[in-house]
Amino acid sequence: MDGLSAVREIRDRETDHTPIIMLTANAMSEHVTQSLAAGADMHLGKPIRADALYAAIAQVLDAAGEAEALRRRRSMN
Repeated sequence: MDGLSAVREIRDRETDHTPIIMLTANAMSEHVTQSLAAGADMHLGKPIRADALYAAIAQVLDAAGEAEALRRRRSMN
């Protein structure tokens, strides 16, 4: 199974949103588009720099936290 298929499978099976960052050597714009269309939250091309990876993780987790807070507020109303 390739990465795009794996992301689609995860999205099809999950009950809560799992943050997914694609780490791949396929870094052309069409690859980024395909990753995001498959359901990835972010796409990073290899080689990966540690600072870029840490920043991506922080960004995805911040977005996931904001989405969860919004879901909680909606469920309380």
